[in-house]
Amino acid sequence: MNDTKYLLSIETNSFNRSLCFVVKLNPFEEKVIEHILQSSAPGKHAARSALRHLERAWELADKMPELAVFSAITAEEESATALFHVLKIRCYRNAQMLNHRNHFHKTALHPFLIAMGKLFHEFTDSYSPKLEFNSELSSDSTERLRLRLTVPSKEGKQLWAYTLPPLEFTVSIDGVVHKFEPELSQLAAEKNVASAYAYVQKLSNRRNLAIYAASNGIPHFTEDIEPFLIYRKSAVFSHLFAILLIDPYPEHQSFVQQALIAFLCMLRAMPDESYKK
Repeated sequence: MNDTKYLLSIETNSFNRSLCFVVKLNPFEEKVIEHILQSSAPGKHAARSALRHLERAWELADKMPELAVFSAITAEEESATALFHVLKIRCYRNAQMLNHRNHFHKTALHPFLIAMGKLFHEFTDSYSPKLEFNSELSSDSTERLRLRLTVPSKEGKQLWAYTLPPLEFTVSIDGVVHKFEPELSQLAAEKNVASAYAYVQKLSNRRNLAIYAASNGIPHFTEDIEPFLIYRKSAVFSHLFAILLIDPYPEHQSFVQQALIAFLCMLRAMPDESYKK
């Protein structure tokens, strides 16, 4: 048993260094990986798989771009799977409805986070939200990912404020819990589709288009692949950020539950009335 643990430790460390070399991670992203490798299983193994596929996508980019596209999309889906596992392990209400075997569910996660971010973008100038690693706020000095807000004092000084746990808040508009429907509609309009659901349907077939022949020929990626890989990397890390804001906390955070219900409604996995329960 000890030998197994030792071998796993070596694999983890060499994998981390390799990824940093190939994908060129910044120090904050390296710190994210360090913490992800300490998170709960099976989520951390799906996250590791995501990072491995991301690494392979960069390695394949020049000689086999179609396979690089496939690996990058798989990386995004594996990181979504990791987050699904965390929500289930922490027993969030209705998390069991998330299907990590369903490409549609996994593909939908990043567009949903983008839509959700449109609402919070309005507060960026006022509160300058920032993710940072901090150990001072933990009673046991454990370093965790935190959400920091900047607020002015009466004297005009800049103060830092933290919600503990980081996502323990609810977003309401005129006293009604927000469902992110306007933001999802805005995303759909930007993508020239009828709905966010239709947009996800369009995206969910990307992997097949990248590697399988169509009736009129075989796929051939002719564009600059680097912007595509960079965007997929940002999707993967947005999922990893979410994991580190949720997994360390056994208590249910209000915004996580709110976002989960909104996500399931977007998937048409449950009715809108769920907000009333």
